[in-house]
Amino acid sequence: MSDDPYDSSPSLIALANASLGNAEMDNQHQRIFQVLVRLDESLRGPFPLETLGARLKQLENLALEHFREEEELMRQVGYPHLVPHRLEHESMGERFHALLESYGSADSPPLVSLTEAFGAMFLHHIEVVDHDYANFLDRRKLGEIPVEFLDSVGE
Repeated sequence: MSDDPYDSSPSLIALANASLGNAEMDNQHQRIFQVLVRLDESLRGPFPLETLGARLKQLENLALEHFREEEELMRQVGYPHLVPHRLEHESMGERFHALLESYGSADSPPLVSLTEAFGAMFLHHIEVVDHDYANFLDRRKLGEIPVEFLDSVGE
């Protein structure tokens, strides 16, 4: 086995390099990535079960905090796709819990695949769903979105 902790987690490699060009969003995504790396280390190393549980809880709390903050920012700027984005966040939360619950069953995959599953889920969210929001913010900064439109969205 390689000494590189990411050799079997392509989603972690991609997540480490994911950028939307928005410093605030990218910083939050990197915090989630760092927790995923620590979780991956817990799953691969001789860590006590309490450490694994604590890191899973930390990941869940960080993701939920990120979702709340992101949704509030979207509301403030009049992002027109806030509702579908919120539904995506809810779906991710449900998938997160389903993945966690699946690891208690007899036919569950190896625990190390947990970080790959989480990494893939967050990576898809960043590359597809958050990318649309980042594009909206860029267009808004450039004045390509009329102020009247933004005012009507918040009503």
